[in-house]
Amino acid sequence: MSDDQLKQVRSAVNHVISNYQLTSKSKLFQRLSSKNVDLISKGVMENKQDKHLMELIKKRDYYTRKIHELLNDSGEEKNPRLIVDEAEAGHYIRKRLLKDVTRSEQIKSLIRKHRQFQVSATEEQDKIIQKYRVRKPLAGGLKKIGSMNAAIDAKLNAEREAELQRFYTNLMQKQSEYCLESERLLRNLDVPFFNLLLDDHSVTKSQKVFVLDLLYKVLAEKL
Repeated sequence: MSDDQLKQVRSAVNHVISNYQLTSKSKLFQRLSSKNVDLISKGVMENKQDKHLMELIKKRDYYTRKIHELLNDSGEEKNPRLIVDEAEAGHYIRKRLLKDVTRSEQIKSLIRKHRQFQVSATEEQDKIIQKYRVRKPLAGGLKKIGSMNAAIDAKLNAEREAELQRFYTNLMQKQSEYCLESERLLRNLDVPFFNLLLDDHSVTKSQKVFVLDLLYKVLAEKL
């Protein structure tokens, strides 16, 4: 018998005995105690039962996992309006919501719209800044000309700030409208945390951010 085989068997025996001690009420098999791990392991090897033991353990692990899967699936909350847990929300989004082609496409369209809005806003802001950046100074070294240049710069700066302020005000208004539109769409699509029915559970901002981040992560690469 090799040392590796013995270590493998010993580890398996130790795990089985530990589990038995934790779960058995009768303790009918009295030899199954931690003090007998080495003795039992050697006995298994000497009787050439190690392969049979490992096969039984594999079968046990397989069916144990199947039982866990069955119980876990049975505990799934299928109504998105009752989901209050982020892990459950993530499961629902991946396994149910995004497998619905119609709902998935509507969310993709929303992401595209937000992306385009951000691109357009950045371009418009850059245009405003660039518009007031290009100015040829008046030629000459006289103080009068210097004062005129300073006055022109001050006027342009004031005009730029005023135009940027109007731009930002308009941008905030559009952002607010987009947020309301997005909230309505996600609520109508039964997206978790945007459609909660339970009055005694207040949705936090972080929960909504979690959902938005997940939707973007899963769908953005498919756009």
